[in-house]
Amino acid sequence: IAARFTDEGTGQVVLVAAGIAGSGTRAAGEFLTDAADLKQLAESAGADWGKKNFEVVLSSQVVNGMQGKPKVEARAFW
Repeated sequence: IAARFTDEGTGQVVLVAAGIAGSGTRAAGEFLTDAADLKQLAESAGADWGKKNFEVVLSSQVVNGMQGKPKVEARAFW
């Protein structure tokens, strides 16, 4: 899971990178720090991308303990 939302209590932006085991969390972190992945996500979000919250479900193949490039399986914006 990779997500961005604004905490209603503090008004601060929160980023979440979480996965099953270390390889899943690494894949989510790589997704959130990859300019090409974020550009593609922004294009699918439509107008006001910078103000929208999002949650993305990712998958990634793991071979010998090494995860591959994250793939977006589902996404939501609000």
